[in-house]
Amino acid sequence: GHDGGTLALWDVGAAEPAERLEFLADQGLVAWALEFSPDGRYLAVGAGRELSVWDWASKHRLFSSVEHDGLIFAVAFRPDAPVLASAAEEGELFEWDFRYGDTLLFPDE
Repeated sequence: GHDGGTLALWDVGAAEPAERLEFLADQGLVAWALEFSPDGRYLAVGAGRELSVWDWASKHRLFSSVEHDGLIFAVAFRPDAPVLASAAEEGELFEWDFRYGDTLLFPDE
């Protein structure tokens, strides 16, 4: 859910959000896709054409890229490696080693 453009995490048993993700709005990001890493340490955000990875505890941006030509509509972490996939309009798919910012898979491969 949102409140004035701010994303929130909800505890389904509570009437109030557990945490608001105001740091995304503070950065001017309008998120279309969100995914937590399997260990909960990282948050991947697809916002327009920008893909970013955040350290969840510190809310510090670790990685950012604007490689997609279209809007990012899905992000997913691999459970067994520090790899993130991002998918955008018109079938674009990238894989990233987000620790170093390396692109592992390009749309035309």
